Amino acid sequence: MNSNRKYYIELTKREEVVINLIALGNNNKRIADIMGVSCHTIKAFVASILRKLDAKNRTHAVYKAFAFGILSKHSEKQKLKSA
Repeated sequence: MNSNRKYYIELTKREEVVINLIALGNNNKRIADIMGVSCHTIKAFVASILRKLDAKNRTHAVYKAFAFGILSKHSEKQKLKSA
């Protein structure tokens, strides 16, 4: 990545919760249980996150979320409170 370029990626609050839960190692079923939604809904969130971050997979999405400042090592607790 060119460090001179600025990136602006906007995830919804729910997508931010999902990417945080992915970063914590949760699978779709566990995320669905935590958020009180269906696995199908989580799959849709994950697909949207992958598209917005132009990521190849969940691991790549977490990496990019940290790189773009969407995630930080202190963000997990804050995001989970709003779930």
